[in-house]
Amino acid sequence: MAVSNLPNGFVVTEGRQVDPKYETIRARQHSFKRSQVEEDLVGAVLFPSSSERDFMTGQLMNVDGGFHFVG
Repeated sequence: MAVSNLPNGFVVTEGRQVDPKYETIRARQHSFKRSQVEEDLVGAVLFPSSSERDFMTGQLMNVDGGFHFVG
């Protein structure tokens, strides 16, 4: 059994809009200097279900725009 964890950051969605001032502050706290959107998670979600991860197990893949490095 391959068990992996995919923690994501604060994701801005159509139903989860934030105050522009807050979004500016949050974006500065990321390495990529922008807010995270749903599309940022697609590749990371599909990767563990692909054959590309055949020899990988129990990994933590942070998908947070570098927030854990900067924040």
